[in-house]
Amino acid sequence: MNTPEFAPEYAAVDLGSNSFHLLLAREEHGELVFVDRIKEMIRLAAGLNSKGELSMDARRRALQCLLRFRERLRGIPPEHIRAVGTNTLRNVRDRGRFLHQAEDALGHEIEIISGQEEARLIFLGVSRVLPTEKKRHLLMDIGGGSTELVLSQHGKPVQLESLEFGCVRLTRQFFPDQRLTHERFVEACTHVALRTQEIAHEFSPESWDEAIGSSGTVKSTARMLRETGIEPDGSLTPDGIQALALHMIDFGHVDKIRVPGLSNHRAPVILGGLAILLAVFDTLGIHQMKASDYALREGVLYDLLGREHDQDPREASVNSLMQRWQVDPAHAGKIEHSALEMLQQVRKDWRLKKTTRQWLSWAARLHEVGLQISHEEHQQHGAYLARHADLPGFSEEDRLRLSFLVRLHRGKTRREWLEALDTDEQYTLARLAVLLRLAVLLHRNRQHPAPTPRLRAEDDLLYLHAGRQLENQRPLTWASLQREIKQAARLGIHIKLHADA
Repeated sequence: MNTPEFAPEYAAVDLGSNSFHLLLAREEHGELVFVDRIKEMIRLAAGLNSKGELSMDARRRALQCLLRFRERLRGIPPEHIRAVGTNTLRNVRDRGRFLHQAEDALGHEIEIISGQEEARLIFLGVSRVLPTEKKRHLLMDIGGGSTELVLSQHGKPVQLESLEFGCVRLTRQFFPDQRLTHERFVEACTHVALRTQEIAHEFSPESWDEAIGSSGTVKSTARMLRETGIEPDGSLTPDGIQALALHMIDFGHVDKIRVPGLSNHRAPVILGGLAILLAVFDTLGIHQMKASDYALREGVLYDLLGREHDQDPREASVNSLMQRWQVDPAHAGKIEHSALEMLQQVRKDWRLKKTTRQWLSWAARLHEVGLQISHEEHQQHGAYLARHADLPGFSEEDRLRLSFLVRLHRGKTRREWLEALDTDEQYTLARLAVLLRLAVLLHRNRQHPAPTPRLRAEDDLLYLHAGRQLENQRPLTWASLQREIKQAARLGIHIKLHADA
């Protein structure tokens, strides 16, 4: 049994559009006990211009923060750390270059998650403290660059949405000089209402019993309502939010705002947050909302713990996509078995990480996901589905990796297709793609597959030893293996084919 002193420690790093968070927890008796929290106001979204360029000041603030986080992460196993980036990082034009710098500073890989994945993780965090007597919930999370909405029933999310407005983004758009006027506030509310009306039917008041809010804007608003006495229990109501907004507008300028419960760090973006709250309350018919202390980072930790205990949502996503597109599970399983058998032979030679087993497994199971659309070039249809389908648990980079492997499992290959990835990723995916192609080739006769050859790898060389019987009794397979040499070479892998006695 783990004692508190030696219990496994986990860490979540949340690179938000307004603030960066580091949350640490220990696992005790299968549950998480939070042991440390660090928050820094970075205002990354404030440094992003309309062209997607991130200012040098914003980069500097972000990288210096990540260096400080790195010190606290020292000693925690890499597999117990997950770092995620949200809306602003999704929109940075030279994201790849900045991510390299950020990962070097943090000392760990950073995943850029989609808006829907962000909403799922927020729900996963908040749902841990949802009242059990309420079966249906509307969850709202206002970030710096986006706002997430989740509809849940019986403890499961049934609708996930991410809207392209947040407290920082809205403040920059409607209060660029920090002057506060009633007209500007109305314009901001109207902007949010128009965007929210597009999805209002999905979150009608009849579909939920209680509204819960999370993250900085909601918690700050609840604190101000409580400390000013407008709403003594801290509940968010349309009248209370409007009263706060009008009171702040009277100050005339952000620098002059003084409201009990409002921190100096939150003040510059609070009116944008209040505009979002008021407009969404009105559009969705919300009369009261309670604030939650849990949000995205808690969800990241619970998701990480689930992966450790064989409750990986990515497995469920792959299985769901297979069922939706009627993939033959028996054949996919055979391809998976052969591909993993070959990976086991060469993983150490190629110095591939243990996690590559997962990627090859998922790609093998999904390699025919595009077959129901059209047999012709079905690898392209499958790659599109892997890239754009709703796959809870997968980050944007995850889906990109998966789509490349599905795209490369048959047909002609091109190394330049992998250029969107960094050099190490190209190295890894090229090798996994060759193994997947070989597995598919061996099972071309779906009833009588060819035996798995013996493999040995050496840098960019792959020695493939097949029995003489394969050359003599399976001439089609042997010819296909010979043709595969050219396709593998285009991916930088040089196959040496031997027919052993």
